[in-house]
Amino acid sequence: MERDVLLEHILALGEAFKHRGMEEHVRRLRLYFLAVRHGLTKGRRELDVKWSEAHLVAWMQTLQVPPYERVLEVRAPGGGCPSCGAGQGTTPSVQTEMVFPGGARMACRGCGRLWLEVEAGER
Repeated sequence: MERDVLLEHILALGEAFKHRGMEEHVRRLRLYFLAVRHGLTKGRRELDVKWSEAHLVAWMQTLQVPPYERVLEVRAPGGGCPSCGAGQGTTPSVQTEMVFPGGARMACRGCGRLWLEVEAGER
């Protein structure tokens, strides 16, 4: 669909949502409208945004952005949980929570501890 036609459709749907008192839908559609208008969508004009304050802080800790640069211990990959010693294939298991170039944020399903596993050249 052409961008201008899509924007017209978004506006029409927004009016229908407003008419029916669907304020949360209106709010989300506004965000989509802005993303389409400013060329921030991908593929078939898709927008996938699920951010929150907690998600922001988790990424700041994971990428060690100040003031969160020392929150998570940095370890070599594959060492297992530093608290309870649980490694992959054992119970409790280690879970990859987030992945970034050169490393990952890990969590122990047993004790809940979080840490970073970073490749040697990235530390």
